[in-house]
Amino acid sequence: MNELILSFFKEGNKMKGTTLYHLLRGKRTTSVLVYGFFHQVLPYFGAFPILTESAFFQILQNACKKGFLEESDGDYQLTNEGQFALARQSVKFPEIDYFSYGKTGQTSWRLIKFAIQVVSYLSYQDKSYRPLENSPYYTNQLKKWLRSQEKATLALQLKEELTFVFQKLPIHQANFLANQFSGKEVAGAVEYQLLPEEWQQSPDNQLYEDNAIHGFLRRLEELPQSKLYLLVQESLLQNHNLSAQKTQQLFLQGANKEQVMAQRHLKRSTVSDHLIEWAIRAEDFPFDWFIPREIEVFLRDVKSPVLTWQYSELIKQIELSYESFRLVQIKIHRERSGRCN
Repeated sequence: MNELILSFFKEGNKMKGTTLYHLLRGKRTTSVLVYGFFHQVLPYFGAFPILTESAFFQILQNACKKGFLEESDGDYQLTNEGQFALARQSVKFPEIDYFSYGKTGQTSWRLIKFAIQVVSYLSYQDKSYRPLENSPYYTNQLKKWLRSQEKATLALQLKEELTFVFQKLPIHQANFLANQFSGKEVAGAVEYQLLPEEWQQSPDNQLYEDNAIHGFLRRLEELPQSKLYLLVQESLLQNHNLSAQKTQQLFLQGANKEQVMAQRHLKRSTVSDHLIEWAIRAEDFPFDWFIPREIEVFLRDVKSPVLTWQYSELIKQIELSYESFRLVQIKIHRERSGRCN
């Protein structure tokens, strides 16, 4: 945990300890999401929902005592010694993305394992097995999915889809996941039986598992018409802010801000929050729809780095909404960093 927390400071920018703590706990506010986006820690949004504030700040204090971090007025920054320490570490969890999959990633994976088991036995016309899941959610989702499938070819189609996904994953991740599958004459292993020895301790055990699952789901999304994706699509959508999704759909259908506010009975500030989250999440966000041209031109001429901009200072120079301020920041930062989150 100590090494992981230290790695969040690898970009070298000053980071506010309290905001990072709220991000790791999953406090969903616009300021926390923007912070995570700019500092490249958004994939760990909500990764540690039961982390206590005292435990978190003890980790930061220990890093300061070792000379890895410097603290000033609640802001923390990596030192040269800290950079040297991080240089000796490898990236442990490159697939982790709790922002996109944290809420239902485990649920989606359980549903996929259940489907593999059921389809395997169906292909042998064998009903004498003990199902992996018996809760109404999993059984109802699977029954609904099966009703729309051509059962004679389903097993072969799932095999082809799994082959595609697993071939895109590192071999150790593919093996970790594939060995959990159960079916006719095959008993899948449970997660802890497959964990490498060095990942047995908490929280590394959960992070190792989620890293593999998130990687799987990300590749599965490359097959939006696949049988497995259609199985978990509803579950995956629950990771998104559903209210923001409704706002997004109205804009894509041609509504303006006033119409969205009226139809959804939302405050202007709430619609702005939805737009900012949409811009953070989507690489194809239509910035030009929402940013006045003269505002973007003005802000692009600001000489200081984007992450150091202060809204309170800029509004002294030009009439500027908080929404436009953030959207221009996000647009420029995305252009310069070439990443989504």
